[in-house]
Amino acid sequence: MEDIKNRLGEEIARSFKWSGNSPLNGHLFSLLLFSEKPLGLQEMADRLGVTKAAVSIRIRALERMGLCVKVSRLGDRRDYYQLAEDAGLVSIRISLAAMRHISSFLESILADFPTSYPEEQRESFETARRRLMEMKALHDLCLERLDGLDEEWEKRKKSLWRG
Repeated sequence: MEDIKNRLGEEIARSFKWSGNSPLNGHLFSLLLFSEKPLGLQEMADRLGVTKAAVSIRIRALERMGLCVKVSRLGDRRDYYQLAEDAGLVSIRISLAAMRHISSFLESILADFPTSYPEEQRESFETARRRLMEMKALHDLCLERLDGLDEEWEKRKKSLWRG
């Protein structure tokens, strides 16, 4: 089991790093994924061999993303965290939001793209415009195909645990 935990933690850390986040976010996500109970900051820090301050900063980033939630324990003033109920869907929503942002940005750039340019730059501008149009079209196609994903996922998720 430890091998699976370690492999998953490393892969999720790489994924977070690739998307511009701290690899520690990925290790915290993985730690919460395997935890049957909410974890405190110090416990997470001890398990990962990092400082409590580092955990505090990164766990709040995960909380802002909606990937984990803060919970409290009766009679205990410390904060505890657990994985969000549907963290997988939340991560997909984050990716979709990024795709929507890129599509919107590409649309804005294309709207501002010059219609006339010096002859010596004509081929360069036309090539760039064509590539930008293709990128926008591809993003839009992906977003169209994923429209309604939330509803479809809810149905499929229920069927996973029947029987």
